[in-house]
Parts: sequence; C-alpha cells; structure tokens
Amino acid sequence: MIPTLLAPISFSFGSLNRTIVADLEDHFTVDNWTDTNTQIVVNTGTAVMDYAAKSASNQACHYDLTTVSDTAWVLRFKIIISTITDDINSVWLGVGISNSDGATTGTSAQEAIAFNIPADTSVAGYRLCCPEGSGYVDNTANSTAFTRAAQAETLYVELSRQSATQAKCELFSNSAFTTSLESQTKTINATLAGLRYIKVQNKIQSGGSGVLSGTIDDILFYNNRTTVP
Repeated sequence: MIPTLLAPISFSFGSLNRTIVADLEDHFTVDNWTDTNTQIVVNTGTAVMDYAAKSASNQACHYDLTTVSDTAWVLRFKIIISTITDDINSVWLGVGISNSDGATTGTSAQEAIAFNIPADTSVAGYRLCCPEGSGYVDNTANSTAFTRAAQAETLYVELSRQSATQAKCELFSNSAFTTSLESQTKTINATLAGLRYIKVQNKIQSGGSGVLSGTIDDILFYNNRTTVP
C-alpha cells in the first residue's frame, strides 16, 4: 500500500473556489518508509513515527518522493519533542529533504534542506540547515539559527524552498499553521538540487548523557508550490 496522496485545502478568490491537494499525505497508519536500523521507525500501532536520536550507529527513516522541484516545494509536519537533555557530546535530529537516503550518515556530504534539533550544550536554538556537500545534522557552518531554544514541546513545522536560491523554515504552535512562533530563511546556491528523500536522521553519538526523543506525524508535501493557503 502507499500513503494517502490527498490532502485537500480549500480556499476562495473572488468567484473562484479552488482546492490544493498535497502530493503526499502520510499519517503513518501504514508503513511505506525505509528504515536504517531501529530507533527511528514508523509505528503503525500508534500511527506516528517514533524517534530516539541517541545512538552509536546511523539511525534514519526515509521516503522517496522520486521527483522534487529545484525551486518550489513545501513540507509540513508535526513533531513532538518528548525528552531533550543537552550534553557536550551532542545529540542531533534532522527532518527535511535530501538528495541522499538514510544509508548516508547524518554528518556525511549531501545536499539538503532540513530542520535541525540540537541537544547540545554549545548550540541552544533550532536550525535551518542547508548543506551543499556537507552534513545533514550538526552543521552550524551551513545553517541559520532560530532564537527559539530547542526544548520539550510540540511544534508544527513548515519547511519550504521559496526559490532556487532561498530556503525557509517556520515554526507554528497550532495544526492549522496560523500561529507563527518564528521564521527563518537562508540564502542557498541554485546548484543545491536533486533533492528527493524526505528523511529523519540522527547524528551518530555514543558518549555522554544527551537525550533526544519523541514522535513525528502528519506529513504533508506539496511540490511546485511556495505557500499553502
């Protein structure tokens, strides 16, 4: 089976009524994702993706979209950060779209636009990470910092490509994506291209006492769009 591919959003403009349909909608009632190891996996029993980022091995879960615009798309998801404990031996989680699947480790070279969560004593805020031949997580050199501190909370995240040269990430407090908490943009190169895998992935970390765990749900992906009404 494949995930439901219909997520209609209706709006009106003058006398016209239109419905925006997502290219992918997934609420994890079935598992169509590819796992790398066992700590980031779809749980069909609870209809969420569970993640526990602290691991001495590569932990990832990805979905192949096959074709993604190099200039315009929107990815929305709900993420619950249940437990987060900072440590000098940092734990990180990335959620976004990459040109590499889950078999490529989080700190290996790849192209991507991703939302990063740090459990790191030296990095307080969430990050909009846009690697161009560098790591998907724990990549402060290729990311923009949020002022909002990473913490135990529920977020509704909208990650988007606004153009060939701009990425955006906005955090909301409600499922309607109407109450914004903070928004960040990052200038990127048009050569950041060929993205296709929605990926949830950790940074390999065995030492220390850092913890980062929770759930992800309500994945919506819209190709060839920069906004969703």
